[in-house]
Amino acid sequence: MKNLKRTLSLLLAGVMLTAAAGCGGEKGDTESGGDGKVYSTSELLPEINAKGTKVTVLTHWSKDEVKNQQFNANLKTQYGVDVEYITVDWNDLGTRLTSMVLSNMAPDIYIGRYKDYPLIATKNLVQPLDGIIDFSNPLFDYTKDSQSTVQSGGKNYAVTSPDRVGWIVWYNEKMFSEAGLDTPRELYWNNNWNWDTFLNAAKELTDSKNGVYGVGATGNYFTMTTGEHFLKYDSKTGKLENNLRSPMISKVMNFWGDLAQKYKVLSPDTEGIQAFTQGKLAMLMDGDWLEESQLLEQSKRNDVNFVPMPKCPDTDKYYVQMDYDPLFSIPVGAKNTEGAKAYIMYQLFNRAALVKKNENEEMAKKYDTNIQRRVSVLGNDDEDLKMQASYTDLTPAHIVDNLPDFTSIVSTMQDEVRTKGTSWETLVEKNYAALQAYVDEYNNGLS
Repeated sequence: MKNLKRTLSLLLAGVMLTAAAGCGGEKGDTESGGDGKVYSTSELLPEINAKGTKVTVLTHWSKDEVKNQQFNANLKTQYGVDVEYITVDWNDLGTRLTSMVLSNMAPDIYIGRYKDYPLIATKNLVQPLDGIIDFSNPLFDYTKDSQSTVQSGGKNYAVTSPDRVGWIVWYNEKMFSEAGLDTPRELYWNNNWNWDTFLNAAKELTDSKNGVYGVGATGNYFTMTTGEHFLKYDSKTGKLENNLRSPMISKVMNFWGDLAQKYKVLSPDTEGIQAFTQGKLAMLMDGDWLEESQLLEQSKRNDVNFVPMPKCPDTDKYYVQMDYDPLFSIPVGAKNTEGAKAYIMYQLFNRAALVKKNENEEMAKKYDTNIQRRVSVLGNDDEDLKMQASYTDLTPAHIVDNLPDFTSIVSTMQDEVRTKGTSWETLVEKNYAALQAYVDEYNNGLS
């Protein structure tokens, strides 16, 4: 995934087909890459006999979104497949999938959430894809680091999307400038964006008497900077491991508590977006998707900017939570497997061409429709594009979040660390037996 020359050749082959698919779906074109490797479009998009069929897709997406309408039109041109969306609220996806599978009304595609896996595989709600999809296809070069997150027993139960950084740090340019501080982005480019410089900036910019805090967060995303999470997942056995006693988890959770109780730089407001837009927060830990919603106008004016999460001082890498959504599965009982295969492969092809940047900036701006959208719609400048491109050098840390009862207790523990300053070790020992019981119950259910 980090081989840029290979990426360039694949991207150029891919974007050519994106253009062709919009004007007739011609096949057989080729393009030379930087390493001389040439992929034909037929190598990237296999022949699939699904013409004249329709796929039903269970998702939280709207059929009226322009990007979905364009994708559907191109899929129809390429494979002759129509799409029918079954749209439900994001929070209701798992429940709806279960009811549809159990009532023998399974959709052909389930667009899943990262927290669904591997649970929906072990519950026999989605089927292994290894006999349906050829995972040696060059397009899977883009997802090889993330496919293990949706495997169980060594089998693939979903196709992940080419990764992007999901949770990041937003910061207020004006507040840093007026305080005479290096911005997080300047620190990042100098390889000096870490917990210490993050904390120093938060201290300098906190004015609690006037309701101004150095940092706010809608959740604790700091755990991922260690490269670890509360649960570990073994994709070969499908089993989970309780990781709450990890020294790294203890370190990051106690630091989280210190931000609020010792240093008093963490806002007590757990819904910090509004405070951030009002200049009451210098930094906000939240999703990159805010650039297309609540922070769109401020981002276009460069009032706010973004960087990855800061580096943990005990690591030599920037660990970040990579967002592999959307995830594409074929439910048990799906009626149109070939149509589902066409839908998944064209989604992967489309997203691989969109998210990868090549070494030729002008070529990327000309062909990469994601870059075009970022420039024309989101107002990204060259510095923003450079930041986006740098994400491929970061190390992914995956959140394992598929035991609801386990997650609920851990969330309560995190809140107590933040609001009361209770040590993480104390809370772990208090709750460990109950939490381990949930892990054991899950693992025993696999046998």
